[in-house]
Amino acid sequence: MVLAGTQIVRFALAIALVAAGALATTQGMVTASHARSRDGTLPFAPGRTPSGLASAAQRGVIAGDYAAAIAPARQSLVKRPLDPVTLRNLAIAQFETGNVEGFERSLTLASRLGWRDPATQLLLFQIATDSGDANAAAIRFDALARQKFRPEEMKAAMRRFLLVSGAPGAMAERLASLPPWREEYLQATDPLPSKSYRPWLDMLVAMKQSGTKAAPRPVEYSAFERTLVAYGKIPLAIEASRKVGALGNAPASGFGALAQGGNVSPFVWSVAPGRETTVSQPEPGLLNVTIDGQSGGELVQRVFPINPGMHRFSVQIEQASGDTDRALRWSVTCLPNRTELEPELTRQANSQGRTETVAFVVPADCLAARIALTAVAGQIRGDYSLTVSHARLD
Repeated sequence: MVLAGTQIVRFALAIALVAAGALATTQGMVTASHARSRDGTLPFAPGRTPSGLASAAQRGVIAGDYAAAIAPARQSLVKRPLDPVTLRNLAIAQFETGNVEGFERSLTLASRLGWRDPATQLLLFQIATDSGDANAAAIRFDALARQKFRPEEMKAAMRRFLLVSGAPGAMAERLASLPPWREEYLQATDPLPSKSYRPWLDMLVAMKQSGTKAAPRPVEYSAFERTLVAYGKIPLAIEASRKVGALGNAPASGFGALAQGGNVSPFVWSVAPGRETTVSQPEPGLLNVTIDGQSGGELVQRVFPINPGMHRFSVQIEQASGDTDRALRWSVTCLPNRTELEPELTRQANSQGRTETVAFVVPADCLAARIALTAVAGQIRGDYSLTVSHARLD
């Protein structure tokens, strides 16, 4: 084990002590309870049992009396040589009393045995992170996450860890093994510190390069896309989506497969239903909405990368009932400044129904356009419906 300096190790040990205090063994309590029991008989004093000695060593470490912790830790290990908690406490006491060689031996053995001891894994994770050993840190992170050790704290640690050189690739390797915590952690992007944006993207790219099974799934990359769009990082959102997300898979502008639910990419057509509103897709490329006249709000939306200048968005109206001209409208919002543009609507009849086109001018500071079909409440009594197809953005 290579150490990067006393200050790093002491900081890591302090973190481990906090975890050890929060997860202190109950073995000493069990031994004491057994001694007080009428039926309990012990061949020797509770303080001299392996459990009692281990508890004494841990109390010494937590109290900072490291010299006093060494003897009971060693005596306990004579009876239980493979106890990772006692080995970790011995390692801490050895380091703090200047026995670095003994510390490295004890901690190395504890690391091999202590996969289920969170304090040991946390100590090793912090030492590896602060020493710049990204691969070792990723292995320890995996061990902690599998145990569901303080998930919110571990998610924050993941974001910080990704700033270490080589960490995105190392974390991608762990994620490629499909650990049970993968989806939960990849969706934990809101809020994500801005300095973590690029390393997070590097991690997703490395996952995609690992193969089809390891590649980010829609529910995983969509979380990152949504976070970047929400916080106005439009160029990076577009780059990420083209490399590992929806823009690399979705049709250029057609309705394609309509996504539903809150955990979807902003770069695909998705449903945002209101009360008494039904949005369905009878077949690919075809969109049907049925709306209660008293309901309003957005029905479907999608974000498009866009360049400054004149653009036109058009759809084919296959079927319409009621006075949909008054109750439905297409809105165009500029991103990242969220300014709503003023599209000019034109309608042209044809053999299938009619074509609706909204023309709008994109200013220089507009990097993407959010196009949405919106219902205006109270314009029509009763239900009405609309079926559209052939969405196109020029």
